Amino acid sequence: MARRRKPTFNKKTLIGIGIASALIGTYFLAGEKIKKLFVKDDEDQNNQQPVQPVIAPVVPATRDVAPVVQTQTILETEGLNPDKRLSKGSQGEEVKRLQIQFNDIYYDKDQKAGPFETKYGTFTFPLKTDGKWGDDTEKAVKHGFSFYNDKGYLTLDQGRYAYAYTKGYIGSAFPPSLRSSSRYQRYADAFKLGQIDKQKTRK
Repeated sequence: MARRRKPTFNKKTLIGIGIASALIGTYFLAGEKIKKLFVKDDEDQNNQQPVQPVIAPVVPATRDVAPVVQTQTILETEGLNPDKRLSKGSQGEEVKRLQIQFNDIYYDKDQKAGPFETKYGTFTFPLKTDGKWGDDTEKAVKHGFSFYNDKGYLTLDQGRYAYAYTKGYIGSAFPPSLRSSSRYQRYADAFKLGQIDKQKTRK
């Protein structure tokens, strides 16, 4: 019986997601030592109680795009909570969005679906977009986001940031699904940052 081919992944895609993961991970390593001006999310229009701002993934000063600051526990108009901490066992639309984005970044459409081997175990690709964080999603996220292994959770906002950055880095169009987000500008900046970093690697 013929052995099933493993999906192979474009080198520039793997480089892009790796850099995006490192950028977000930088916050967890040095975020508390860095103080920036804080700006409110554009949805603070419903007399909500003030919340403590959290610094977004740190962008080095040499970059052309200024870092964007986000606030916690502010729900988007579409009903999603981009700051909800997600991990194995989580369920809901936030998990489903992460699964869709992960598939779009990693899945090589020229390859047939099948097993994908990582040091965290083998899982089936593409991931099921069922909104349930099971074994396959857990292994995929561990493979793609190094800071998840350190903190034990991933938010939709972090996933979107990496998604937008990677799309810019590999030369794809800006994801239409992020245009309706209240944090559109944050993701647009991440996309531009990916493009800038890609240009720097060519010099």
